[in-house]
Amino acid sequence: MEGDGIQELALVNSPVDEISHMALDIGGSLIKMVYFSTSREKSIDKTQNSSSEDNLHSGRLYFVKFETSKIVECLDFISSKLLHCRGMHLDLIFSNSYCNYALMSILHYGFPASDNTTIKLIFSIMVKATGGGAFKFADLFKEKLGISLDKVDEMGSLVSGANFLLKSVQSEAFTYENGQRNYVQLDHNDLYPYLLVNIGSGVSMIKVDGDGKFERVSGTSVGGGTFWGLGKLLTKCKSFDDLLEMSHQGNNRVIDMLVGDIYGGMDYLKIGLSSTAIASSFGKAVSENKELEEYRPEDVARSLLRMISNNIGQIAYLNALRFGLKKIFFGGFFIRGHAYTMDTISVAVDFWSKGEAKAMYMRHEGFLGALGAFMNYQLVEESPHTIRLTGNTNQNPLVEDLNDNGIIECRVDGDGKFERVSGTSVGGGTFWGLGKLLTKCKSFDDLLEMSHQGNNRVIDMLVGDIYGGMDYLKIGLSSTAIASSFGKAVSENKELEEYRPEDVARSLLRMISNNIGQIAYLNALRFGLKKIFFGGFFIRGHAYTMDTISVAVDFWSKGEAKAMYMRHEGFLGALGAFMNYQLVEESPHAVRLTGNNNQNLLVEDLNDNGIIECRVRANN
Repeated sequence: MEGDGIQELALVNSPVDEISHMALDIGGSLIKMVYFSTSREKSIDKTQNSSSEDNLHSGRLYFVKFETSKIVECLDFISSKLLHCRGMHLDLIFSNSYCNYALMSILHYGFPASDNTTIKLIFSIMVKATGGGAFKFADLFKEKLGISLDKVDEMGSLVSGANFLLKSVQSEAFTYENGQRNYVQLDHNDLYPYLLVNIGSGVSMIKVDGDGKFERVSGTSVGGGTFWGLGKLLTKCKSFDDLLEMSHQGNNRVIDMLVGDIYGGMDYLKIGLSSTAIASSFGKAVSENKELEEYRPEDVARSLLRMISNNIGQIAYLNALRFGLKKIFFGGFFIRGHAYTMDTISVAVDFWSKGEAKAMYMRHEGFLGALGAFMNYQLVEESPHTIRLTGNTNQNPLVEDLNDNGIIECRVDGDGKFERVSGTSVGGGTFWGLGKLLTKCKSFDDLLEMSHQGNNRVIDMLVGDIYGGMDYLKIGLSSTAIASSFGKAVSENKELEEYRPEDVARSLLRMISNNIGQIAYLNALRFGLKKIFFGGFFIRGHAYTMDTISVAVDFWSKGEAKAMYMRHEGFLGALGAFMNYQLVEESPHAVRLTGNNNQNLLVEDLNDNGIIECRVRANN
């Protein structure tokens, strides 16, 4: 059980008689719980009848987490603290009086064997719950504890929880720079709009315009479930926290390909990349003749964390830019106050925004959904003085514990007129490098062919896996949509060797291709570009790769954009270098395809091995 280190918030002036003490956020990887306990420090004197506060007590909100795969531990925790007995609606008829203690004894131990007492007890236990597990595990809670889960919308709960914390808890929000937390004093009158990036098993990006006013505008399946799932397979680490700690001891440069590794130790300053910038996550695994076991698990974990955190930061900034949002808050249990995670996300936002945007975090980042579900009881006052942090006398303390290898995206305005506007280190080198480590496949083409035989649904967590086979149509996600790449590896007690290499390769290809398509569309939207061409040897005319990229562009653009490909996709750089001789005429009739007498004929067998015949000017 992970409830040993329970976090607390002190709650002032909460109506005791109506409080239901517990709310749950049951995700694909973790269960988050918020429950209320009357304060040990203060209670209202009910003998005084001078104000509406006669029915109010102070109390504490407790925050606890469990792994979803160990849901029995959560049920045992609820039972041991009788939390399921505190949220019930009761109709009682007594022939003599019983105190509260006696009532709780009855609920816990059963009715006393006495003919002198007549008790009629009618109750229904309703607990607010959100997340897909509120649907998936509803029968289990009913069977084991007699609890009916009152389901609350997941996105709405996240927003309600975030709004409450940002408005009611001082020192809740902070930035992270140079290893330091810098707490932000927010103007509650200028809080909206903002972008909420919730990083759970997958990632949701929500544009928040006010209380109850929000829209999920984007997301990615490359989130906490991917880090934990892939991390388990690559390192054999058994818990998320152990994996985070392992990454803290690692060095990603051992396995990531840097710009300097490609350019002989030099920067590529023309497009703003230093020699230490990551060109390709896991890219060195492509060229090094090493098996997975020859890399330190710490280095692998560090590279994985860096790859996912940087990717989330980039996509978040692009969406904030898309809607003109100045404030970006990151939440979800992926972060966990981990310094390197926050540093990587912060650097990504700073880099891609050229210093114009800052990533902000929340101290209770992982409990937004559970707290939002709790808020649906409408028992907690939302005011700047409603909550104080337990043990916190200082409102601003520093709380330490809380190319084919990569992708370059350019805007092309004409011959010789272009600008590199974005990119990602999660490209072909990542596919090949991670693919070699995970499957022991020896060539890129073999890995592609292997993926063609695989089924990613064996290892990817789908929306239906979280929502008990149901769609989440309110935000446009079908049950077959991928919620978390490699997410099933989190809950399944399997080693890497127990998964088919073909399924692993398919999931990896799907994850990377979808990510590239999404980032490409966001950048096209950013600059108002209507045509998006994909090139590079990662594609290789592979049907599933092109289909995944095309579907990603179509989905995120809502059908307004199309991905386009080139038959000679992998030779753009070599051909461009050749064009510098200025020997080839660039005209519609200067080039013909060998064996092609029709200029518009689709020649299926002309790919990487094809030939183009050209008229070339003589040197003189």
